[in-house]
Amino acid sequence: MLSKDLDSGPMLYHAMSKLKSNPFEYTMSTVKSAFHSIAERIKDKSIFNIEPIKQDKSKEIRYSKKIEFNEEVVKNYFNKTIDLNSKQFDNSLLKEPFF
Repeated sequence: MLSKDLDSGPMLYHAMSKLKSNPFEYTMSTVKSAFHSIAERIKDKSIFNIEPIKQDKSKEIRYSKKIEFNEEVVKNYFNKTIDLNSKQFDNSLLKEPFF
């Protein structure tokens, strides 16, 4: 849900992607999943039945700050080998997942 601060509002559900060919495509397809899911859940009115939950900040991995980004960081990211299929994600950790 929208809030004053970055990623601090209550969560309605998780929108995920099954496309796992590379991190960029995964991220962008997850955003696309979020757009489609919110439209679908508004259209069928199921969004009004979802109980929001407060985010647990103790489980947060980290925020990326503007000062953390520079050319070297970007080069290192693109040179990483990230295997998104290396292990099965535990879907029980997700709130009402939409794929």
